[in-house]
Amino acid sequence: PFGRRGNRLAALRPLFAAVAPRGALGDSAGLRAARRGPPDELSGDPVARALPGANGRAGTVGYCLGGLLAFRMAIESDADINVSYYGVALDNLIGGIDKVNAPLIVHIAGRDEYFSPEGRARLVAAVEGHPQIHTHVYPNADHAFARVNGIHWDARSAWIANGRTAEALAAALD
Repeated sequence: PFGRRGNRLAALRPLFAAVAPRGALGDSAGLRAARRGPPDELSGDPVARALPGANGRAGTVGYCLGGLLAFRMAIESDADINVSYYGVALDNLIGGIDKVNAPLIVHIAGRDEYFSPEGRARLVAAVEGHPQIHTHVYPNADHAFARVNGIHWDARSAWIANGRTAEALAAALD
């Protein structure tokens, strides 16, 4: 399935440019670009939907800064599903949740040093009852809990989150 790797990597260049315009993930320019949302080239996911072997459906999964982008994709694109793992500053996006019309799974680390307890609480309260947004808080987990061998790896939380993600992706993309 990865025989045309170069073409697939080229298709991802606009997303990489949005996250790290100067080539350094997490720099202030990258964070500002991510907060602006996905570039126009990705708003309809035409490349992903048309890849050989694709069924016309597409989704996003993002971690940390990518979690912020996945949440923005839920607001600003027609992706069939979006999954955010420990996205940063997600409470700043509450004003756009009425635009979410496809499943958005939000995995929140209960001890995330990059997302304040107040921000987490605001987000969970704001999306309560939204038919497409499903938040899951992992109370004993810290930021990057699903990164295998990472400093905050939490096997229990990661297995639960990854299982929820796999189930949601299968339902939305099959």
